[in-house]
Amino acid sequence: FPSHDIQPDVEQLIFPAQFEAKVGSQITSEIDAYVKKIVKPLGSKVSKNEVVLYIENKDPAFTYSQVAVRAPIGGIVSQIEVKDLMRVQKGQKLFSIILPDSIKASFEIPASQVAKMAQIKKGVFRTNQMSQNDVPIKLTGLSPVVDARTGTASAEIDFDLKKMRSEKLTAPLVGMIGQVIFENVSEKIMTVPESAVSYFEGKPVVRIILDGGYRDWE
Repeated sequence: FPSHDIQPDVEQLIFPAQFEAKVGSQITSEIDAYVKKIVKPLGSKVSKNEVVLYIENKDPAFTYSQVAVRAPIGGIVSQIEVKDLMRVQKGQKLFSIILPDSIKASFEIPASQVAKMAQIKKGVFRTNQMSQNDVPIKLTGLSPVVDARTGTASAEIDFDLKKMRSEKLTAPLVGMIGQVIFENVSEKIMTVPESAVSYFEGKPVVRIILDGGYRDWE
């Protein structure tokens, strides 16, 4: 066979992944109270320490004092779990804030493929919702522990947002689900035309021409 028929053996490893904010915060109520007023509705941009909502302590001992609940980080209000005049208990979740420009994705790897993934660092993200090119990604975390319940290990990927902007690629959005694709390149293999493959007793064979005859090679 000519030398150009010798090629690396490339195996694609494809996993479903969900994207989330790398930086985020969930804010809970520190007292039993009622929601007095929501100042920043869902989707609002907030600065650090800016008031998002007010809650009111209904205990007469506290003279119905009003408490401002502030954003611990700057970002966007991604979830609001309460409504005006709603009663909340101490420890109950009020709202969440994320930094949308900081994105990561998590996915699960079957135990049989963990060793392969440990050798791979770069791949691409792909989704049918995106019409542009595949988004380059980098494996940043791989758990050394396989969950006995699922038979999988957790992994995380990261994005180079600056590079994506410079190449005018569309970044995935928080909450988007897509596929992460990695390529595992192993030893080189010999490729042959499909027309050269036949079957003997149900097994694929390739007929090789030799001096003075031929033989079938499984």
